[in-house]
Amino acid sequence: MARTTFPLSNKDIDIARYTRRSCSDGVREEFLGFEVFHSTQILTEMNNLKVELWRAPVLNCTTVKLVSSRQLPNGEYQVEVQHEATSIVMGEPDARLFQEPVGHDKELRPIDAFKAIREKQGRYNEGYGMAEIKAQEKYDAANRQSQ
Repeated sequence: MARTTFPLSNKDIDIARYTRRSCSDGVREEFLGFEVFHSTQILTEMNNLKVELWRAPVLNCTTVKLVSSRQLPNGEYQVEVQHEATSIVMGEPDARLFQEPVGHDKELRPIDAFKAIREKQGRYNEGYGMAEIKAQEKYDAANRQSQ
């Protein structure tokens, strides 16, 4: 399984669902020193979205470049999204890429982050935002009781 250090958006996942093709479909090219196959597909079910994929068989068919273009009223296509690998290094990724940074605070719920900021400012008991804090505390307490 290929691992990546870049996030995928929901749109990328939707595009991937409609573009299931063989890894070797398309025109053979070279990209960053790897053999890739460049394929183009028009997705009529997504309002004629044009999707171009560059997939590398030696990288478990990983898409190393993706360009999606939206059809304009005049029939031409305008690039809407472009993802492109800038470097490919074979082997396991450095484990530090997947570790929490030193000094990084744990992730907080928005209401807890708001409380922490208010406390740091020394204004926790002031009126601004207190209604939201109290409402969230009441919700949390009811949630704990129901479990």
